[in-house]
Amino acid sequence: MSKRKNKKSQQAEVVEEEKLLYNAPKVEKVISDSPGLEDDEHPELSPEELERATLAFHTKQDPGGRITREHLKGLFVEMRLKFEGDQYQRLVETPHLGAVSFDASDKCDLDAWLALFARVYAPATRYGARLRRAAGRGEVDRMRDYAARGCDARGSDGLGFTALHCAAQHDQGDALAVLLSELLGHGAVDAANGRAKICEKLVEAGADVAATSVHGRTALHWAAAKGRADCAKFLLKKGADPNSADGAGMTPVHLAAQHGHLATCTVLLGASDTALGAPNTIGVKPTDYRRRLLVPSTTRSARPSVVA
Repeated sequence: MSKRKNKKSQQAEVVEEEKLLYNAPKVEKVISDSPGLEDDEHPELSPEELERATLAFHTKQDPGGRITREHLKGLFVEMRLKFEGDQYQRLVETPHLGAVSFDASDKCDLDAWLALFARVYAPATRYGARLRRAAGRGEVDRMRDYAARGCDARGSDGLGFTALHCAAQHDQGDALAVLLSELLGHGAVDAANGRAKICEKLVEAGADVAATSVHGRTALHWAAAKGRADCAKFLLKKGADPNSADGAGMTPVHLAAQHGHLATCTVLLGASDTALGAPNTIGVKPTDYRRRLLVPSTTRSARPSVVA
């Protein structure tokens, strides 16, 4: 009797473990609403930035080695910081000019300019992650402000994910529109992460359906892995290659089959030139995943083995 109880309790523990592994946790309490996008407390310029800012100052300085308050905005333009509307007032004048030491003639020296520029300048090396986070949250005004301060929206993290990826993957349509129309002008379709409507917007903006991530994955790979049959159909219609292999030799149909997405496999196989026999780098073919397509997902084991 005790053995039966132990067996039942073990089975219950396995079920409970699978729930923890495969079910999204419920958010019970938000412990912080901080955007995590504060400016650096002690900003520093790189040697290259310091040299550029110094040279820009020398082009505007008077014989006494000082510049007027009016010349400051021109110096920011020289440094390729472009402020529009009320951005200069919000990002420079209000928060920082009060700390600048101006003389009786309303002029400041080189040290004051360099300290001011270091406070305002937001290079992608330090602020790129913040711009990408803002894009993922749909904070378009913050995105524009970082870009105005010199943060290049084209920057990416170590995995090649850009602000465009962050906006697309979190369905931030406004952020996506700002990136495409104002900050980038174009984008890669793989940023859509399998979302059909986002894919359509990117293609309309001139994005290349064959563009790949740092791991060699195209937009079709992502659509296949996510089981987005509608997106896969759209991409194939736009000329996406169903046989494109990523860095591990995985084609879109490999990924669709591996994750058990039968409808997406059907769409991919509808392309006349889709190859089923192409092995990946460890010799696994798309057909080796057939068991995952035949067993319903509700009864499929947590870790199904590949059919040899």
